[in-house]
Amino acid sequence: MNKKYGDREKDFPLPQILSGFLGFIFGEEFGRNLFEGEFWKKGSKGAMLAENLPSEQKKILNLLSAAEIQRTAGSYDSLKKTCSLILALLKDYIPRNLDQKRRNIFLYRLSLSLLSGVGDFLAGKGLFAEALKFYQELFALYPGDFAVVRKMARTFYTMGPNYLSEAEKLYRQALADHPDDLEIAENLGRVLNVSPGGLDEARIVYRDALLHCRTDMDRLRFYARLLELSPGDGDILLRMGRLYRRQGMFIEAKHFLEKAKDLHSDPWEALDLAYLYYLLNDFRKAEALISALTGGAGEAYLSSRYLLGLIREGEERWEQASEYFEEIPPESSYYWRAQAGLARVYLYQGNYLQAESLARMIAPEQHANLGTDFLELCEMLENALQRECYFKAEEWREHVSESVPSFHLKKAVHKRSMGPNFWRKYEAFEVIGNGPAGQILLGRERQKGYKVAIKYLPGDLLEDPLIVRRMQGILKSWRNMEENNSFIVRVYEDCFFEDSFFYAMEYMERNLASVIKTWAPAPTEIVTGIAVQICDALAYYYRYNGGIAHGALKPENILFSINDELKISGFDFFWVLEGKKVFSTKEVKKHAFLARNLSYSAPERLKEKSFFHNIRPGRFNNDQNIEMAFEGIDQRADFYSLGVILFELATGFLPFDIQSRKSLFSFQKAKTRFISHFNKTFLHPELTKIIKTLMARDPAGRFSTPAEVKEAIQTIQKRIKTS
Repeated sequence: MNKKYGDREKDFPLPQILSGFLGFIFGEEFGRNLFEGEFWKKGSKGAMLAENLPSEQKKILNLLSAAEIQRTAGSYDSLKKTCSLILALLKDYIPRNLDQKRRNIFLYRLSLSLLSGVGDFLAGKGLFAEALKFYQELFALYPGDFAVVRKMARTFYTMGPNYLSEAEKLYRQALADHPDDLEIAENLGRVLNVSPGGLDEARIVYRDALLHCRTDMDRLRFYARLLELSPGDGDILLRMGRLYRRQGMFIEAKHFLEKAKDLHSDPWEALDLAYLYYLLNDFRKAEALISALTGGAGEAYLSSRYLLGLIREGEERWEQASEYFEEIPPESSYYWRAQAGLARVYLYQGNYLQAESLARMIAPEQHANLGTDFLELCEMLENALQRECYFKAEEWREHVSESVPSFHLKKAVHKRSMGPNFWRKYEAFEVIGNGPAGQILLGRERQKGYKVAIKYLPGDLLEDPLIVRRMQGILKSWRNMEENNSFIVRVYEDCFFEDSFFYAMEYMERNLASVIKTWAPAPTEIVTGIAVQICDALAYYYRYNGGIAHGALKPENILFSINDELKISGFDFFWVLEGKKVFSTKEVKKHAFLARNLSYSAPERLKEKSFFHNIRPGRFNNDQNIEMAFEGIDQRADFYSLGVILFELATGFLPFDIQSRKSLFSFQKAKTRFISHFNKTFLHPELTKIIKTLMARDPAGRFSTPAEVKEAIQTIQKRIKTS
């Protein structure tokens, strides 16, 4: 791939940006000459061909030449008219053998790439009024398009106070149609915030948005907006502090809880802060806050007694810790926590039998409520009894196995997690992406200051500790790869805290999905360039990961740095959830939120099979993972995914039309790999052959290694250079 394609997007040369679309219409050679600028090079083969082109192609070339002159000269009104004329002409030239639905999609993508692309180019130069004209032209063609409405509203907002009413009108319209769109709600609130008399309405918008928040990170986002409008609101400060504490972000929690404490004298707020000080090992501050509380009755008082017990335990003052824990009566919500604390104190004092007796008294329904406290108590008791008497330790282990399902697995999960220490190293700023399996946060390493992307998986996906353990295993394997490689996104530490999972990774500017959105149908040069880089990344991945298939190759997991360097990321989330590579329609239905992943999954993964299916001599590399082989899955499943990706990049379409899970399964069982009525002239014939091989239904018909795919792709590149 030409490493400067990102720069081309910024400069927005119309002939190159549209070369893939025009290659789709007029043939691959036309698009390639347009991409390389051959039609305007004197004495070149392309220039000589241009003289003999059909009249409709000559018209398009003349219009593109005029558009480039107008763009560079700053004649943007004339440029808009020329763009409209190009669209009108191309509408009639779209191949007739493309069905109406895909014709409409193609024309929409073409209009978006041209008009919205020019608008984005002008907005990037600060020419917002000129950019708006192109967005409005596109809106006239597609009046219900949500993306265009957002661009227009953002442009009005950027143009200053005189245009705020227009921005507000558009954002309100968009929010009415999409009430759960948090980005629209946030933008509308910003507009109202700077509009005369709009503060109260902004508060209403932000509070309404809180009703649609699905994660704590989203809630923190809107509480932060509300706090900007009401800096002295102690209730908001308290809520933010508690949310941060629940995520294990103690540094941020401390900041907000201290501010809330300064504004109120509520004992529960003081206790919240005191408990946080305890978690941060600042026992002196925690005790000072508790001592300042007055009154000796009620649940708040019992909470303070329990907290003092924890502090004395941390100070190794065992007798005083016992006294505080023993003060908590059975009717208190802190009773069982206090009993666990008392059992720990007995262990520290060497009273193992008393500790065991007390631990056995803790009701099974309380185990989940105690969380890691109970896991730590069980482990401490097991280690203590092991030193005292092997048989006693064995009896305790049997009791734990019966009363605490998956105890040893849960213990392993917590041992392998950084816990709150993760947030002492990293901080999160904002949500920058939402996916089916969680959110992506923009963050920073606190000491060195470099950017990180932090993946956040909410607790509803992590109810089974085996899922968390698989996640940890995958992330460890990624970390074990060479740190300074050029092909794999680096993965840093992970954190499992209060049933939420976070892990930090290298921050990348964008992914292949955004490239497809901008370029597809992309010229052959871009398709082959990206394909070679993916092959290099896969070769590295297999070499350092035991030959195991990636399993989740899709545009969102192929990332680009600011210098257009490609790296692969992600992992097979279906395997994380189910523990296997092959799944049935029932399992697909169970995890419907991952449906997009199925669009890139190989056929051998989408139907039930018995063990040893597809295992015949010569079908697998020597280093192929045996477990995958039992399920009939190897690296060639990734090559199928690569074929779908290259087809989508080259055409702008997936090679099938998904109406439902049933239709996807039907496609995977079909013999054909392409939409049969596609116009074949827009794809380079050798590229078509490679994609067909990659997408062969039978894995035996595909390439065997990334090196084979790369060699075939490079053959196309050489022919293009010499043609």
